Amino acid sequence: KRLVEQGVGPHADAGLLAGPGPQVAHECVSELVDLSREADPRQQPRAVALLEALVARIVTWAMTAGTDDPHRDALEALAAAMRREPARPWDLALEARRLDLSEGHFRRLFRRLLGRSPYDHLLHCRVQEAARRLRESDAGMAAIAAGLHLGDAAMFSKTFRRRIGLSPRAYRRGLPRT
Repeated sequence: KRLVEQGVGPHADAGLLAGPGPQVAHECVSELVDLSREADPRQQPRAVALLEALVARIVTWAMTAGTDDPHRDALEALAAAMRREPARPWDLALEARRLDLSEGHFRRLFRRLLGRSPYDHLLHCRVQEAARRLRESDAGMAAIAAGLHLGDAAMFSKTFRRRIGLSPRAYRRGLPRT
């Protein structure tokens, strides 16, 4: 209902979906179904993020259908690399130069093709990795923040809360260990 009334929200991210194919959409819908069966309120931020990502990706597919941008494959590969290696110290200006694009044009193309700015995509990937580390390790907030280039513990907490809807500490306390 909120998506219909308010549109795609701050959790939306085409970057949650690995690629533009129907298999990825199927996997996303399958995970949404699994999350809905759990009825665990702590999973709601993940479910909302997945649903919004799916809607954002569908909108992006519709907007870019039929466009033959010569940079599409390179930008999609870059987005995938950011998802695989969020802890890498990415230099987005260098990535723009590597593609022989100005920084402004690089940002515009990335947003048009992938639904968000390169920085926003990278930040999302880093926050998702931080969530994984909170679930799967006992590492401290400062160590997670530093390892993912998310600033100090206070900045990390603020960013995490804005993106996930819970503080890192509350997120860690509320999830069972995997």
